[in-house]
Amino acid sequence: MTTRADRIHQYVIGQTELFCKQNNIDNNGCEASIIASDLKLDRSNVSRELNRLWKEGKLVKIQGRPILFLDYQTLKDQYGFQYIPLLIPAAKNITSYLNDNNLANNNIEKKNSLTRIIGGTNGSLVQTVNNVIAAISYKPYSLPILIIGNKGVRKRRFVNSIYDYTLEKNIKQADSKLLIINCAEYTENEEGFLNCFFGNGNNKGVLESSNKGVVYLQNIHTLSKNLLSTISDCISFNYFFRQNDSRKRKFDTSLIASINNECDNSLQVYLKSFFPVVAQLPSFSSRNLYEKIEIILNMFTEEAQQINKNIILTKSIVGIFIQHKYNENEREIKNLIRFTCANCLLRNAKYELNAITIEIDDLPNILLSDTMDEQESSAFSRALSLYQFDSIVCEKSGSCQCYDFFFSIQQNYVNKNLKDFTEEFKLTEDNIDEMDTFIDNCLSTITKCDQIHYNEIRRNVDNEVRMAFLKNLYHDDYYFQIVNRTRSLYAAMLVVSNYLKNNDNLLYQKKTSQTKEQQDSLKICQYLKINNSAIEAFIEKYLLKAKLFIDNTKVSLLIVTRGNSIASELAQIIKPQADNYQVRVEAINYNSTVQYNDILELVINKLKDMETDAGTIILVDGYPLSDIEQFVSKESEVKCKVYSGLNIDMLYNALDCCNESYSLEKFIHLFNSKLPKNVEREEKNSDFIQRLINDAFNKTATHINPTKAVNVLLESLDKITDELKINKSKEIIVKYLSHGVHMLERIIKNNPLQYYQLKQFTNNNHNLMDVIAESLVGAENTFDIHIPSSEIAYLAEIFLEGL
Repeated sequence: MTTRADRIHQYVIGQTELFCKQNNIDNNGCEASIIASDLKLDRSNVSRELNRLWKEGKLVKIQGRPILFLDYQTLKDQYGFQYIPLLIPAAKNITSYLNDNNLANNNIEKKNSLTRIIGGTNGSLVQTVNNVIAAISYKPYSLPILIIGNKGVRKRRFVNSIYDYTLEKNIKQADSKLLIINCAEYTENEEGFLNCFFGNGNNKGVLESSNKGVVYLQNIHTLSKNLLSTISDCISFNYFFRQNDSRKRKFDTSLIASINNECDNSLQVYLKSFFPVVAQLPSFSSRNLYEKIEIILNMFTEEAQQINKNIILTKSIVGIFIQHKYNENEREIKNLIRFTCANCLLRNAKYELNAITIEIDDLPNILLSDTMDEQESSAFSRALSLYQFDSIVCEKSGSCQCYDFFFSIQQNYVNKNLKDFTEEFKLTEDNIDEMDTFIDNCLSTITKCDQIHYNEIRRNVDNEVRMAFLKNLYHDDYYFQIVNRTRSLYAAMLVVSNYLKNNDNLLYQKKTSQTKEQQDSLKICQYLKINNSAIEAFIEKYLLKAKLFIDNTKVSLLIVTRGNSIASELAQIIKPQADNYQVRVEAINYNSTVQYNDILELVINKLKDMETDAGTIILVDGYPLSDIEQFVSKESEVKCKVYSGLNIDMLYNALDCCNESYSLEKFIHLFNSKLPKNVEREEKNSDFIQRLINDAFNKTATHINPTKAVNVLLESLDKITDELKINKSKEIIVKYLSHGVHMLERIIKNNPLQYYQLKQFTNNNHNLMDVIAESLVGAENTFDIHIPSSEIAYLAEIFLEGL
């Protein structure tokens, strides 16, 4: 018995054959209403069956008005192996795909090219990919590359893509190989690694077996220091020896190695010293929204190729995948996608389908149990809304139009939706009756939007409007907090700017009011020569709500300390109480291998990322961060206050004050009464050292940044005094810094001091010399120098007096 679906499908097949015979497939297809009329069927039932057949991969859908359908297999039979997508945008036609003779090659490039293989290669990873391309293309045998990333970021996949790129661009010969050694297998077997890597006697190792290809040392950090030193020599001298063979052999292989972020920092610094190019692969959670979408779609497309079926999913399904918190990054995503596809295939096992459609019931419970953050969900929806179709097709050919779309907008990140975003701040006749809701939405959006959207809001505010608000509110104590936190004001400024730009004739019956907000809104309108009661009422209500909103926004807390995880651990300790208080707490860990400028950049980026409308308190454990307040506040455009000498009591006191404070000024007033005495001494020392820099080092140092040098040396001094268990007196500080700053400058100028009878002094004071040398490793890494024993001996003399 012929079913309704069979009748509809046969109708589409017949029409498609006719269009093909007439060579007239462009702008032609089967429309639901026509099929319903011809077959005497209900139109809604026909539409439902057409979409079901499309989801099964049996029909091609052509977007537009009306939506048209053609038979997929008929088109494939007619046009052979040429690529035909299941979903064709309204602006394109089928022949535009058929006439693209290079399309097959393009699909291969999408699959293999280094610039398309991982999310963000047209966005945040542009520079990383460019560096890798430069390294792998370097003549004659490429530069060694070190890849750093957390588990699950698909480092091995990245290596495969680098190798594929060398073949695409003819950098490597077709018979070259990619060979991989998991170094973790040789942690306790040095001899085994040497035989595998270099070879033994007449037996080749991977360096030669790769045939001038690529050798990937996975988890290189698990090797012994002796083996790492051997690899370093191999790279430096460009030759190697097989075990038990004295013949020198040329190092003509491209070497790539990888480590985890958790790798010891000192080891990272050592590895970076002989790997000239470093590629940092970020975790999924740190990607921007568009890169997350790109990664999810790329993985679904890979799976479509794997199962040889097209995969159809909706934007809501993609949104669920994006919002999950992945502990193992892309590896976990890949597993969940495979599990989802397996469920879908099982559900459709009795059907012969060219395509499978992912439904909500196919998703693993771990995804469905996620609680979606309202702010994040809104941001995801806004990002996904840029793609005009709800259905997304990941083709088994390796193509995905939605992926291509988000890949193409990566360079400008959010360029297409910024205009739509600013249009949200437009007062129209539709929302005048809901003005309170409109203002609430404006305030919520301006305080929660990311930096890119906030900058776009500021860019679209008219200068005259900005002046009108600030001039009329700046000297008024009543509005002191609003004007001091102009982020909240920018939403109102943009609404007024949009009004002036469009000059809409808004109608609003104003009620008589003598509130201060009404008076000031009138002043602003008079300044701008606006005679519109709706705008005046908007400003009046906005000022009132903004003041109430700000009065209920708490100060946030940022912890910055030395150590690989100390700041994070402190944040975890106070997290339950912080959540109860609804105070945002963030943490930054750093150690001596991290340069001062990099720490500043981390702090600035974190300040921008935090909800900091009320200001942020930065708690640090001491130098080099005690004096960063003015700089990071200016660079981040976020008000902040830095307190040093962090301890657990100070942390809890600060949290209590954040809970009671809705402005930075109120926090400072409350917290100063609880400030530990050791912090007060630290800040006095800070003033003393700053005078030392200004009055002495700035005038005498010419080849070095005195502030940077002092910060690094103070870290060293802290380690020395802690190790020797002596007090850090002002006399020691002055002597150590005075010698240390000029010592660094001398070494940079390649003119270090010599020390009379150095050998004897070293023999007598070797323990002290070792302590000082160890403390100065950070200074050596920061300035890329080696501090000789003669200079360390002079520093040792400073401490001998106190021992």
